[in-house]
Amino acid sequence: MNISSRVLWAVLGALYLLGGPVAPASEATLHGDLAFLGPKGSYSDEAAGKYVSRAHLDGTTALTTITEIAQSVGESRVQFGLLPFENSIGGFVGETHKLLLAPQAPGWRVIADVTIPISNNLLVKPGTKASDLRKIVSHPEALKECANWLKTNFPRLDQENISSTGAAAEAVANGDGTIAAIASSAAARAYQLQVLFQNIQDDQHNATNFIVIQAAARDFPEQNPTRLIVRLDVKQGGNALARLVEDLKHLSFALTSADSGPTGTLGSRRFILIFDSLNGADFSQIQNALRPIGALLIGAYRPLDITP
Repeated sequence: MNISSRVLWAVLGALYLLGGPVAPASEATLHGDLAFLGPKGSYSDEAAGKYVSRAHLDGTTALTTITEIAQSVGESRVQFGLLPFENSIGGFVGETHKLLLAPQAPGWRVIADVTIPISNNLLVKPGTKASDLRKIVSHPEALKECANWLKTNFPRLDQENISSTGAAAEAVANGDGTIAAIASSAAARAYQLQVLFQNIQDDQHNATNFIVIQAAARDFPEQNPTRLIVRLDVKQGGNALARLVEDLKHLSFALTSADSGPTGTLGSRRFILIFDSLNGADFSQIQNALRPIGALLIGAYRPLDITP
């Protein structure tokens, strides 16, 4: 679909207007468990522990897929969920973004985030040599983060996607000694594995940002957010996107990220838009700006500094 020039220039202009880092904020005490992408030893496990400590939550619950976490939160089977959102090398996490762009509106909302450094390691059963290996398994994002290293060092080995880095480590522990996993040093300790090669990510400053979600029926806890995640369906030739960018600009928000996908209807496009502000704005003012346009507020929170 071709976007009108007015909308396109509004998007580009808003991206240009970003003025600096988002200010960190303190976090209110919450109650309940936090579901994360398990099993133990995954990067999500590490990030969940960090957020539980920060927000004083009751504990964590390991689930098997990102989609299961989102559904469990939306159906109130668990209070909060942690979804991997964006990696500094691999970009946006595919399964999470697919949920944001799905035909049905998400049954959950983003209320916080947490960022951790990512150090990928090649893990094997103790005593396994590089020449013994026949396959490397990991979460697709971890494989992406190490793509150049793998191409240089193991160009002929098969690669297999698995649900999480923790699950990859578990598979190696239960395997026959011919497979390796890309996972964390914590996973190596959890499953008694040997680190054959360490820090194999292509960028040594690798980090992943995770978002914290709660059921959509619950109120946003932050009443003066500095980051917004907005979902908007735009008809061809319409001015809803340009109007949204302009209205939020008046509230000091600049567009910092935009992604889109089909709506299932010809002549329209679904956008997921992230807006940031140095100072934030009153929540009721934000809702008043979004409501007339038909935009859906998916996230409203004050992100911490993205540097781990």
